Amino acid sequence: MDKILGAPLAFWNWLNTKDPRPGINRDKIIRLLVKAFLFAMVINLIVVFLAALKVPYMNTFWGQTLVMLLVYIPFLRWFMIEMTPAPAAARKGATTDSKKFKKADKKRKFAGVKGRGPRLK
Repeated sequence: MDKILGAPLAFWNWLNTKDPRPGINRDKIIRLLVKAFLFAMVINLIVVFLAALKVPYMNTFWGQTLVMLLVYIPFLRWFMIEMTPAPAAARKGATTDSKKFKKADKKRKFAGVKGRGPRLK
């Protein structure tokens, strides 16, 4: 049973795993093309199924566009897996020490002016 399900599961894991390399590379383009093809196939299957059920307006441009938009909403996050940046903690050299930022803000508060500003009467 593992041999039967191994290949489709490996393909599904490859398709849904984010590539850690920055920028656009060959693997990302192939993944996006495969996802776009699967999206188009799902849209076509739904439109054909609804047209076979004689749903009104399914044979029109606007009916098919509405179905495409309704299916695109859940697919959007799946498409954008490859294009989202890594979290700040996972980036190289990123620090999340809030005390360090507070000290820097405190130093910048008066912009180098010592003491109080001029008194205006």
